[in-house]
This record gives sequence, structure tokens and C-alpha cells, in this order.
Amino acid sequence: MVVHERSYRGIHPFSFFHRLRLRRVVKATRALSLPPDGAIADFGCSNGFFFTELLQAMPEAGSFNLFGFDHSTELLAAARSRNLDNAVFDYVDLNEPPGDRPKRQFDLVTCFETLEHVGNVANAIRTLLAACKPGGALLISAPNEIGLPGLLKYAARKVVRRRPYQGFFRGQSESRYVWALLTGRSITAFRDPAADGYGPHLGFDWRVVLDHLNRSPSCRVVRVDSLIFGYVIAARKA
Repeated sequence: MVVHERSYRGIHPFSFFHRLRLRRVVKATRALSLPPDGAIADFGCSNGFFFTELLQAMPEAGSFNLFGFDHSTELLAAARSRNLDNAVFDYVDLNEPPGDRPKRQFDLVTCFETLEHVGNVANAIRTLLAACKPGGALLISAPNEIGLPGLLKYAARKVVRRRPYQGFFRGQSESRYVWALLTGRSITAFRDPAADGYGPHLGFDWRVVLDHLNRSPSCRVVRVDSLIFGYVIAARKA
């Protein structure tokens, strides 16, 4: 079981960058001035660590209704074991089209360090927008895997991890991938054909997320913050 919380702990450089993005997200959440009985939904909630961090940083969040969604039954069980009084955790697969789910909408929809692992980003964005109330807010954080930052991370993972790419380049040219990074080109094609999900971040281009949001008639992107090796995107539902 991969617990995303671990990537926010310890003294590893990547942990520092994750914590930096988390602080920015908490700050952005506080700036939204949600109503006392507001509802927050976190998609890709993992073991519920974000809600714990939010409650520690924002005591007023204790009155919010918290809903966590994830595709891992093990992680959902771990999230429920936190026994947060105002939190409910349920299953969702972001690869699937939203259909009639979720049954309710939320004042704030969050999705942190998750879309890079999803096979169908378009369906994931549709689900996030469908879950957001009209006038509600959407916060997404995602890593930057393109250009020079992507090249640095690509090389660093080879140094610090054993088999970091789990056969991703089987049948593909690794040198062509490096060239795409050097030239700032899109790397999305390296995820064709699409898989149900991805372990490594390879082939994830955060600009695809921004493009889906900008093309949605029900969404207005209000802010894009560049944080070393990643981005935080804030949007409003029309």
C-alpha cells in the first residue's frame, strides 16, 4: 500500500517541495472564507492526511463537512481509522466518467498530487467539476514533469531509487523522452495507449490539466502558482 503522506515527511528534498505546496494549499483554503458549515471534498484523499493537516492549521475547519474519495480500499480504511468526527470517506475511480456521481456538490473540491497517477485525466477533471457547486472553488496541485524541472527529476530518480520507472519505457525510446524534456515539448504521447493508472510521473504534462479546465464552459481558472517543481491551480465553478 502506497501512502502518499510519506512523501511529505522526512528530510528528503522532494518532501520539502511537497510540504511547500501543502502550505500554499492550506493558505488558499483559508483565503476562500468558506461558510461555517461548508463542505470540502478531497479526491485522491489517500489515508486522509490532508484533512488532518487542514484541521491542525485551521481550527475553524472543525465545523466543515469533510468528504474524502479514493480508489484504494486499503487507503480508505486507513483514512477512516483517523476517526475524524466530521469526515466521511468513500470510493471513487477518477478514470471513470462522472455520470451521476458524486450525489452531492461541495463548496471546495481539492485534488493534490493525484492527477499524475490517473489514466484518464479528462474524466478526472469532469468528475472534479461535477462535484463542485456553482460558485464553488477547485484547488489542484500537480508536479511539473516537463522541461528542465522534468529533466532534473528524471535524472535524480535514477540516482536515488532502484528501478524508478517500473518498465515505463518498454517499447519506447528513452532518448526521445529526454529530447522532449530538453526541448520543452509535450510528453503526453508517451502515455499512449493510456493505462488505468501510473506509478511514475513520466509522461504527465500539467498543461493538459490547465487545458481541460480552460476549455470547460463551467470553469474559470483564477490563479496558477508556480512552486518549485510543481503548480497549484485555483479555479471557480460558474
